[in-house]
Amino acid sequence: MHDESGAEQFVVYYVQALDWGVATNDMYLLNQISDPSCSTCRDNIDAVEALKRAGKIQIGGRSTLLRVDIAGGEFAIHTDYVFRITTADEAVVIQGPGGARTTAAPADSHDVSLVFVSWVRGRWRVMEEGTP
Repeated sequence: MHDESGAEQFVVYYVQALDWGVATNDMYLLNQISDPSCSTCRDNIDAVEALKRAGKIQIGGRSTLLRVDIAGGEFAIHTDYVFRITTADEAVVIQGPGGARTTAAPADSHDVSLVFVSWVRGRWRVMEEGTP
């Protein structure tokens, strides 16, 4: 729906799509719902593609959504809605072709981000994600 409730449900879906992309090493869903201008989305998509080209995969790094709240205030990015999300994130581990594993990012039990969304051409799009 094209209202605050619909935007909030879309943000929940965005977190699930990003988590699924991490779980499968396939960012197809994220690519479908993110605006081309979303640099964070592009970075996530490009990182997975770079790993594939190098014969590596990401394991771990899964996120559990803990909370979604509408964010008030003034932001440099102008969108229809801004939501503050809180997630619990597993450590990001990269596995190479030979099976060697490297921790790329530690676990975070209380990660907070802002998700900027807008209604574009009849559907919600992630315009950007960043730290508060």
